[in-house]
Amino acid sequence: MLEYFDWSLSLSAMKKKINSYINHADSGDWTPQSIYPAILLVCATPELETKLRKWTSTALVDSWEDTARFYITTKETFFRNGDNSN
Repeated sequence: MLEYFDWSLSLSAMKKKINSYINHADSGDWTPQSIYPAILLVCATPELETKLRKWTSTALVDSWEDTARFYITTKETFFRNGDNSN
């Protein structure tokens, strides 16, 4: 899954979107035999990337969810590195 975040979205809406991915992963719609898709969050700025890393980490710890996997990068890094981006 791919999600793009920029400053046109409020910070609370960004947190809500992250929590919705975690809740969806934990919803029971995914069986142990099927792997929940990775979630790539692409951020408009490095500052936003830092915030999203912190929020996703905290949200995952608080939820005890272990199937949701977030990968977070900036728009610049994503397009510069293409398929080689970590």
